[in-house]
Amino acid sequence: CSAQHAAWLQERGSRIMWLSEIRRKGVGAAFDEAMASLSPESWLFVSFDLDAVVGSDAPGVSAPGVVGLTSAEALQICFAAG
Repeated sequence: CSAQHAAWLQERGSRIMWLSEIRRKGVGAAFDEAMASLSPESWLFVSFDLDAVVGSDAPGVSAPGVVGLTSAEALQICFAAG
């Protein structure tokens, strides 16, 4: 996420949960926290680019990285999102 994109999202009231925070809290707890912060009338769209998964777990992506979610963490988010 570029600094410009992050600023654009935050100016519009979005909250970005960075990988360092997810790792510190754990994927399940971080996702639960995000869900708990929503009001009952809120809409939630959960999305992550497959480039967010570490390259060794997703070798076919266009921009593989050495840092990112593990495939297990990505699946945990998918299952929690429903």
